[in-house]
Amino acid sequence: VDEVLEKLGGEMDILMLNAGLGQLEETSTHNFEQEIQSDSNARMLMETNYLSPKRMAQTVLRRKKGGNHIVYTASVASNMAVPLSASYAASKHAAHGYFKSLQSECYPWLRIDLPCLGSVDTAFLDKGVGKVEEPKEEEGSSLSRELVKAGKEQEEEEDEAKMKVTRCARLILSAMHGGFREPWIAQQPTLAFMFLQQYFPGLTQMLMGIVGSLRLKAFQRGLPLYKKSTWKQLMKEGKQKHKTN
Repeated sequence: VDEVLEKLGGEMDILMLNAGLGQLEETSTHNFEQEIQSDSNARMLMETNYLSPKRMAQTVLRRKKGGNHIVYTASVASNMAVPLSASYAASKHAAHGYFKSLQSECYPWLRIDLPCLGSVDTAFLDKGVGKVEEPKEEEGSSLSRELVKAGKEQEEEEDEAKMKVTRCARLILSAMHGGFREPWIAQQPTLAFMFLQQYFPGLTQMLMGIVGSLRLKAFQRGLPLYKKSTWKQLMKEGKQKHKTN
């Protein structure tokens, strides 16, 4: 930090805290080894997503001169449940709470922006913690092997529910320029869930229970989580199972 500030003449206009670590794994553990690994992953996520940016912000604020503007790349997980990413959501909640509290203590001389991002079309989850389950079919399931194969073939294609990186960057810069402290930057239906969580938390909790169970099934079968075809197939199966029962 000292070296960077020295090169900048001791002044820094904006501190951008964008580094982070994702997660994609089941929250409930099935054996002791998985529980130990889950704890290890949780510590890693908390260190990367909360403690590291916290320390960086504190260090820079103590030593720098000039502009007082921090931008921390937050997440929709800072405000709502994210199935298969419980520890990630916990780390983002922690960081969100810390920076909002820091802003309240240091207002008006310090400005902190917290853009809450949904899924963005990057390799973020590929480099995160957790392990994608191998595809498996449940007894009585109508899910075809062709769908699993098609999902694998589409892995390198653009995910339908993810925002393009360039659009995400433009929206963050636009929010910074416009003075928006906590913009929600996400595709649908994530954005709709953010509004529901804000105004109808009870309803959102009920809906997330349905979404969570479907997302878990897709994950356990190795299906792409951000493809509309996956969700349509799983909902179709649910209707067929309901009719049978």
